[in-house]
Amino acid sequence: MPKGERTMKGLRKTHIFLAAAVLLCLGLLWAGEEKAVDKPYSDNDEESEAVDLFNDGKIRLIIRLDDIGFCHAANLAFEKIANEGCVTAVSLMVTTGWLDEAVDMLKAHPEVSVGV
Repeated sequence: MPKGERTMKGLRKTHIFLAAAVLLCLGLLWAGEEKAVDKPYSDNDEESEAVDLFNDGKIRLIIRLDDIGFCHAANLAFEKIANEGCVTAVSLMVTTGWLDEAVDMLKAHPEVSVGV
């Protein structure tokens, strides 16, 4: 390959890299900007009651794990977190070779909601 061609290919790669770096920086700058909120957070009890589905005044946190059944490592992570009682819902991948293992683990944790 002639020396000029190598230089042009190197320049193209450099330009692509620089363009990607600039786009990344612009994205980070944009993400850091404060966004205008249509309605500020309110401590108004009437507004809070509207989202209190169980009428008990408690705040609930749903912790959802994605894509168990994808691989053995994802299944092991689910099992560890579920044994600690820190997960409330999961999504299950059904077209993988690790589905059976995930189903067996889910049977041991009936308190966890499952979606596909």
